[in-house]
Amino acid sequence: MNWREIFTSKVEEESVSQIGTDVNDDLIQENRYKVLTPIANPNNKTAMLNISSGLLKASSLEGEVTILNIIELPGQTPLDLAEYRKETLSERNSVQQEMLKLAIEFGKKEGIIINPRILYSRNRFNTINNIVKQEKINFLLLGWRGSFSVGNIYNSLVKNLVRQAPCPVGVLKDNNLEQPRHILVPYRGSEHAHWGVEVAQRLAANYQGQVTVLRVVKAGVDAQAEEERALAETEEIITGEVEVNIKVVYAGEVVDGILSESANNNYDLIVMGASKEWRFKNLLFGSIPDIIADKADTSVLMVRCYDQEVEVIEEEIAQEDTVEGEEPPKF
Repeated sequence: MNWREIFTSKVEEESVSQIGTDVNDDLIQENRYKVLTPIANPNNKTAMLNISSGLLKASSLEGEVTILNIIELPGQTPLDLAEYRKETLSERNSVQQEMLKLAIEFGKKEGIIINPRILYSRNRFNTINNIVKQEKINFLLLGWRGSFSVGNIYNSLVKNLVRQAPCPVGVLKDNNLEQPRHILVPYRGSEHAHWGVEVAQRLAANYQGQVTVLRVVKAGVDAQAEEERALAETEEIITGEVEVNIKVVYAGEVVDGILSESANNNYDLIVMGASKEWRFKNLLFGSIPDIIADKADTSVLMVRCYDQEVEVIEEEIAQEDTVEGEEPPKF
């Protein structure tokens, strides 16, 4: 099932304790749209939930948002004893109260089902990736804090999930996002860029907003011809549910054109599709998306759809894991 069809139509030993509804493989419904949103701290997660609920409500399927908090344990800690350790139990109870409050208040406000869950885990990547696989998650939304330096990206939890999670993935760099009504989508014509336009429309429709599809070209390029080309490329995915405008701007560099357009207009959110470089270990979604997310004052949602490249990457990573003591590339 590809990403267009998705929108239109027991985690291994890690999951010892959870709140919310237990997952039973026999009861999983194929026709439900499921968004998974891992959160480190339930406080101040409105932006993540606005994105999650927007995607959920825009789907033609019934569904739910699962907000997941993972309490990571040292590798030697037996998972079956974790609940009885005072410090672990205290942390769990505190987070549980915050998660329940968040789920009830936001779910009631948006009219959606939010499933709060707390898990103990020795390995956060394995836990999240197994949930995606076993529960057939339709969209994985992650958050990013800090700069997009090689040191922060390389071998990070977010990077590993972007590379390997078998579903569409989004990463939000939040700069005080409230409701994404005015959305900018830099567009370069790739499948991931198509996906970005689709996501932007879904979000804008939920908040009665509009989408601007941006093409950045160098001086001398025929702007009208470029606009017509962009319209032809996106025509099949423009739903008509929201206003979608095609805009062409001139700039010496693509990054400068995007940042200038964002800074000079009142956009709530930039949605960037991954470039071909998203597979590289030292980049998150590609050089241009990473720079935009790092430098823009506007909140940025970077997305990639799910395709066969992810399966190829799994094989590559298996080979990478045989190399001991590998250091991040330096430049």
